[in-house]
Amino acid sequence: KKAGIEFEVNADDGYRAFWDWYESDAWEPETVAVFERFLRPGTRYVDLGAWIGPTVLLAAPSVARVVCVEPDPVAYAALTGNLSLNAGAAAKTAAFQVAAGPLDGTVTLTSEGEGGSSKSSVARSGDTGERWLVEQVGVGTLLERASLDAPDFVKIDIEGAEYRLVPALCAELAEVSGSTTAQANANRVTVALEQRYQVKDRKSVVKGKSV
Repeated sequence: KKAGIEFEVNADDGYRAFWDWYESDAWEPETVAVFERFLRPGTRYVDLGAWIGPTVLLAAPSVARVVCVEPDPVAYAALTGNLSLNAGAAAKTAAFQVAAGPLDGTVTLTSEGEGGSSKSSVARSGDTGERWLVEQVGVGTLLERASLDAPDFVKIDIEGAEYRLVPALCAELAEVSGSTTAQANANRVTVALEQRYQVKDRKSVVKGKSV
């Protein structure tokens, strides 16, 4: 149970400690507050970096559609398993085992261990754990596969790859929505990400190159 929303999860697959923390008030109160403020019954919600489903399961009862991606095969199996325990959420959710990125293609996903961690990333080449070649899709391809014309709310948590995705994502959303707000938001978010990840060359952020 979270923020008054009840759902079932498989707590016997190695994630019990996380779900115990998740039920407490200590888990991401800012995320809960944002969801309560912006998610509505008509919202088309896109979750980029769904992991095992904490934000998907929290959002699903409040929105009309859910589209989510998770490239880590271990985490994706846990995500779909948890969705299968919640018929209402599963009925409105399209889940894809792909990475979200600026372009369609193939990328290397790395993990600090055996996989399934919330830290699996396409942005860290130095991880010494499991590695996979995974499909990466741009937001346009994702929306097409999900038969969704445009999202109303996008949550992104992709472990350091955000600064490669955000400019392309906002440009795509501006195109599908016909709005200039998305590009203005892209500029603000890109600056914030540059500060967080200490990016020195803004051109490398926009082009998605390593920094």
